[in-house]
Amino acid sequence: MYQRLKDLREDKDLTQKEVAELIGKSRSGYSNYESGACDIPTDVLIFLADFYGTSIDYMLGETHQRSRHRFAKHSENRYKELRKMKQMSQNDLAQRIGMSQIGYSKYETGRCGTPTTILIKLARIYNVSIDYLLGLTDVEERYK
Repeated sequence: MYQRLKDLREDKDLTQKEVAELIGKSRSGYSNYESGACDIPTDVLIFLADFYGTSIDYMLGETHQRSRHRFAKHSENRYKELRKMKQMSQNDLAQRIGMSQIGYSKYETGRCGTPTTILIKLARIYNVSIDYLLGLTDVEERYK
């Protein structure tokens, strides 16, 4: 469950239906994001972080720090760059996060959106914030 998504929504006095309309989803579809029943697409995470003025890390419960690092101008994920810095092959990393190399390569090349659970695992492996991983900030360190 992503309790903070619910808390952020309620802080703005919004209903699930209102947020769902903002992101072009049904109320039940959005409800599945808050409950954790469905992964939240990366583009939706980015939109909501901007809308609420917080980091993706905060929304997903990876930090208690509500404010976010300054945002970067570039917005490409850093998966390959970080993997190379750790001297890992795609296969090594894929095994570490419990999936196939072919499946992982789709995230690294941007052919497929990265599930929320995988974003969290990658950020923890690389010891960076999810915002940094996605190219939303130039500040590497995890939020406190």
